[in-house]
Amino acid sequence: MLPDIGNILGRVHDEVETLNSQNAYVKKNLCFQRVIYDSYSQLYERSRNIESTFSLPASQYPLYLISLQRNLENCYVKAIALVNVEEQFWSQPMGREILTTSCSANIRVFTFFSEKEFNYHLATLREHSKKYNVYAISLAKLSDVLGANNTKDFSIIEVSGSKLLAVYDDDNTEEKNISFIADLNMIAQHEELFEKLLSSKIPVFIPPHTIQEKAETDSLRARIFKDLVPYERKLIEMSEYIDVIPYDEHEEKHAYYQDMMSKMIEIFLEHSSNNSSPIRILELGAGTGIFTVRLNKITNVTEIVAVEIDWHCYQILKGKFREQYKKVKTLNKDSRTYNPEGEFDYIFSSFADHHIKTADKAKYFDNIKQNLKPNGLMIVGDEFLRKHDPNDRDDRDSALKDYHSHIIDIAKGQGEMILAELERQALQSGLEEKGDFKVSCEQYEKLLKQAKFKFKKEKIGPENIDNIGGVYVYTAWLPT
Repeated sequence: MLPDIGNILGRVHDEVETLNSQNAYVKKNLCFQRVIYDSYSQLYERSRNIESTFSLPASQYPLYLISLQRNLENCYVKAIALVNVEEQFWSQPMGREILTTSCSANIRVFTFFSEKEFNYHLATLREHSKKYNVYAISLAKLSDVLGANNTKDFSIIEVSGSKLLAVYDDDNTEEKNISFIADLNMIAQHEELFEKLLSSKIPVFIPPHTIQEKAETDSLRARIFKDLVPYERKLIEMSEYIDVIPYDEHEEKHAYYQDMMSKMIEIFLEHSSNNSSPIRILELGAGTGIFTVRLNKITNVTEIVAVEIDWHCYQILKGKFREQYKKVKTLNKDSRTYNPEGEFDYIFSSFADHHIKTADKAKYFDNIKQNLKPNGLMIVGDEFLRKHDPNDRDDRDSALKDYHSHIIDIAKGQGEMILAELERQALQSGLEEKGDFKVSCEQYEKLLKQAKFKFKKEKIGPENIDNIGGVYVYTAWLPT
């Protein structure tokens, strides 16, 4: 039986009666009336048809967790916390109150998108580790262990054998909710996920003593964010500023990416419809193989050579096509210089050209010309900035922010917080000119003309907005 529930409801009823009969502000002020009415209406709506789930605004979760820990003896919590994705309160007063009310048996795995986030919250981790069991893991490794669909925040709260699951909703409603779930099957599923994560030995235990030596901090950071393979000996590019595992799992949700890839395939199919000869395709900057997967599904293609310079991306790319090696050949090579024997009927680039420095574009296009058969096509899908002065750093930075802010807003509106963070990282890398060198359509077309390409373009999105740039597909060929 709920403690004092009848008494609480009675007191609410009495307060409402008092408001109606005695509060002059409520009687006279329509706006004041509406705010109070909506507040009680929300409580009523949330209380209707409760079965095993009760939902509240996500922002209220820390308040309810604090209440549970403070008011219920031996309240034991096991949790995965995606710091600054869903849960942004850990370094704030509410985060400190959660710490104060925590049980010493608690286990929490703090998950970080980047080393920068980990560094910022390290002092918080140290404080929490003095009170209960604290682990840390990168978001990329969490996704690797549990899979993309299970890469999320959740808490399992237990008191005297009673268990409750708290999980953020996955829906795309404007108001983000936290659901408290009493269903035993759901709780058991999440307990299995939590045990799977801990038993993987990948989360790094944060020691309860104060970390004073820089070497110890560096060791922790390396264990959380670095793989066992000494990648520093291999060339990296995109993975220097973006976690490639979340990228591989979430980039397709980009507002215009799927439509862009569909248009590229459509152009290819139309152009090759009367070609009965074997077709060879070269994909430059294949990344983790998102577009390569689509190319591999085309039946009249006999060979695909997928080239990727970034070692981390290449490992994922290679893994996807290990069993299709006869058709798909993956190579850890540089798109600017890769020049194999024989030419290709089609050369594709999907969300990759903007990783080539503008100063290297001439060499890049010359290399494409050497690899492209007569009457062959280069098909490029990419992100482009609005028209700006490339020699004016402020104007260029403003153009970058205009484009990426648009994509980030769409991602957030769809509840795709990991995608939004990926886009934020891409924006930052562009501002720092660190692996991301987006240009305007005007700049790109000037470079194509200098390389003697003929071309046409199609805008994928956004529609009816011309002042932020967008995603375009270019079809280019050499005159015969």
